[in-house]
Amino acid sequence: MANKFDLSIVIPVYNSENYIQRCLESIVSQTFKNLEIIIVNDGSTDKSLEIINEFAQSDNRIRVINKTNGGVSSARNRGIREANGRYIGFIDSDDYVEREMYEKMYSLANERDVDMVICGRRMEYPGGRQVFLLPNLPEDKIFEDDLKKEYIYKEFINMDDKFSSVFTKIYRTEVLISNDIYFDEQININEDWLFNIKAFTYAKRIAVINKPYHNYMVENMSSLSRKYRSDFDTVFKRKYEKLIEYMSEWEIYNDSMLIKLNTSYCYYLAFSAINIFDMRNSIKLKEKFKKVRDIMELKPLDASVDYKNWRLSHKFKIWCVRHNQATLLYVWAKLYFMYLNLRK
Repeated sequence: MANKFDLSIVIPVYNSENYIQRCLESIVSQTFKNLEIIIVNDGSTDKSLEIINEFAQSDNRIRVINKTNGGVSSARNRGIREANGRYIGFIDSDDYVEREMYEKMYSLANERDVDMVICGRRMEYPGGRQVFLLPNLPEDKIFEDDLKKEYIYKEFINMDDKFSSVFTKIYRTEVLISNDIYFDEQININEDWLFNIKAFTYAKRIAVINKPYHNYMVENMSSLSRKYRSDFDTVFKRKYEKLIEYMSEWEIYNDSMLIKLNTSYCYYLAFSAINIFDMRNSIKLKEKFKKVRDIMELKPLDASVDYKNWRLSHKFKIWCVRHNQATLLYVWAKLYFMYLNLRK
């Protein structure tokens, strides 16, 4: 059956009355017109729905779906199931995009017959500081098979977020549906990453635009430290196990890749440990140390690491995990959180 629209944009909304108008204005004013806008109101209790309905009354491309609160993953999944577009994109209600974003991305997708198009993003910090994060991949190439291994999969092995965001991509809807690619509704952090690791695997052809079309608003100085979380170690363990699984499927399972992965994993375990020492964690210091030592036990036994090209501060954290130095990480955490408080 032919798609009714060229593109579906899914916007999950939960209590976003302060941001949703800017987000929707950036979507309805797109230079690309043949799109549907699926707004999934995830049980908002503020004025979000009132604002959404005002937009829907003046633009017949907008579909409003109301559901009980189930989290961002369940809202996005509802949007995927409701989508009528040939391609699908996602944006969160507190972000906004450039007017030409979807025209440029869809035109490239259609012209080159690809399953995914990637663009860049602009990170906007309090005080007006901006950071541009671009794919930095050759725009003249179509990423298939060996090129995916060379340029894309290795970034996942680093466990970083270069390709994790769903906001900087459009996906061929058929690829998502036919391969059962949905968001894991049991987690509420790194759900983008888990979604994309599967999407990149099944996308046969990928194209790139090195332009920052998506605008992401960072609440304060460190996006990873915006709030204390007790489950970072579980999240990173899940990522590590998924990557071990996919390395074989991607046919890149070798000693060199395993060393890269183990090094990254040790770094993120250090991050998890520092998070436990956060002053917002109310458990006693003795219990914090026990939890940190448990986190350090998650590292691969006798696994080699190679951090010679890492920043000095990162080397220190990896070394602490490798040598079970919980006390040194505690000192680092105290200094780090003092620094963050001074920057507020």
